[in-house]
Amino acid sequence: MGHFLKSLAGSFLGKLLAGLVIAVLILLGFGPNAWAAWLMSHSWAQLSLIAIAAFLAGLLAVNIYLQWPRAARLAKPRRLSPAQKNVLADSLKSRNFRPNDVAVRFAAGNDECREYAEDFADVLRRLGWTDHSGTSIDEDPHLTKLRLVIDSQDAHPQNAAMMADAFRDAGVSFEWGQMDGPLGTPTILYVYRNA
Repeated sequence: MGHFLKSLAGSFLGKLLAGLVIAVLILLGFGPNAWAAWLMSHSWAQLSLIAIAAFLAGLLAVNIYLQWPRAARLAKPRRLSPAQKNVLADSLKSRNFRPNDVAVRFAAGNDECREYAEDFADVLRRLGWTDHSGTSIDEDPHLTKLRLVIDSQDAHPQNAAMMADAFRDAGVSFEWGQMDGPLGTPTILYVYRNA
């Protein structure tokens, strides 16, 4: 629903702005007669270059408009707020959560991923987590975001489900993942690059 309202507002504002530009041009006397005189005073080569420049400027404006939310999101590093850490810890404490059945991994060479992973490690340490390896992984360029990965051989993924519920309680977005073969730990929290 939020995307619909943003689209509606953007469409309305675009039409309003176009209407204002046309009204200002008319008030300045730049109407159909002025357009015709201007067009007649320029060669077709000049008009073609102007049209191409206007088209490229429009493409650039559309590209900036479409990429702006992603660029703003990437510029702001992901971190857990103190309130989110408390909600996660309280939510996991209230369940029969086993912190040592979880490993935290982050993309190698990415400080933002390392710091975000450290936030989750802080929460797990509050619950008695003893894994202090802080292992980094080679970053897969196709994998992004926070992933909660379970071992396909794990017959009891309740611990991962409890963690997923706690994430939802704290407003932490994540994606599920599954790997074949023994992971060494039933559940691994992978912190990949933000995208």
